[in-house]
Amino acid sequence: MKNSPLEKAKTGQPLTNTNLLSYGANTHNGIVRLYNEDRISIVLELKKPNQAHATVMYFAIFDGHGGPGCAEFLRDNLHNYIANSPSFPHNLQQSVKEACELAETKFMQQNLHEMKDKSGSCALMCLVTDSQVVVAHVGDSRAIMSSESGADLR
Repeated sequence: MKNSPLEKAKTGQPLTNTNLLSYGANTHNGIVRLYNEDRISIVLELKKPNQAHATVMYFAIFDGHGGPGCAEFLRDNLHNYIANSPSFPHNLQQSVKEACELAETKFMQQNLHEMKDKSGSCALMCLVTDSQVVVAHVGDSRAIMSSESGADLR
């Protein structure tokens, strides 16, 4: 598809949420549980506070373990930790690393003394700019990226 977001990114054309064709996310509780501990976060305009325009689209799935608490904490906070990182948006890899470390610290501080929530979570994040796609994971979650034509996306 000539005008797809990935084709635009490959040719240097800006990739924005206005030319994003579609996106989707899905989780499933599996065959053992009757409930789902997974959470999803999609932020189409992730930006630093007081930034004039958005530079990053953020997609994340959090695979909750032992309850939904940690996955909900990450859903509600991790994107903000990324956007507030000193490395954001010029070094997305570093921003994600710093944000994950901060999220772990904050969640543990919140729960350490009372042990009110013993849950955990894997995380899978995809950050898209006009020139790059960064995929990061913590734990056993993985992602697959493909194009409509099956072309090499590098």
